[in-house]
Amino acid sequence: MPYRDPRCVFVASSFNQADVVAAWLQGHGIATEVMNRETMGGLVSPVLMGVTGVEVWVMDPAFAPEGIRLLGEHALELRVQKPDGPPVEVVCEECGKTSTFPAEERGSVQNCPHCGAYLDVEPADDAEQLQGPTGPGEGEDEGPGTDAITGQGPWGMTKP
Repeated sequence: MPYRDPRCVFVASSFNQADVVAAWLQGHGIATEVMNRETMGGLVSPVLMGVTGVEVWVMDPAFAPEGIRLLGEHALELRVQKPDGPPVEVVCEECGKTSTFPAEERGSVQNCPHCGAYLDVEPADDAEQLQGPTGPGEGEDEGPGTDAITGQGPWGMTKP
């Protein structure tokens, strides 16, 4: 295990993740800095020396325990807030194939595993609201796109 400075409160897998964590901690009043930005991929790369990840340091070592505590609480909140329930089935508008995603993917945008198009994995409540009435005979007398006042369909066409 590589040596980590006591000011290191988080080890990210990318600079983007490290930047987000550092900004989040700064938003909570803890001065931070993303380390190894200059040497990653350079001649003296930490990867070559066996050090992996991008470290987020607090500037004052006295704030390290507080930073670690805040990050731990935030991780726990995210874990507790994960949606639970049955998998979500989504039909791709591009290829028409159905894909199944775990419940924790609700409310996110994923790629269709068949064609790569973007899919909105909607929360269960939103998906039910978008489907509208599904009972037999509901809305049949007017047809889709028919104007209720004039009785005309799309583009001014009269209904049969």
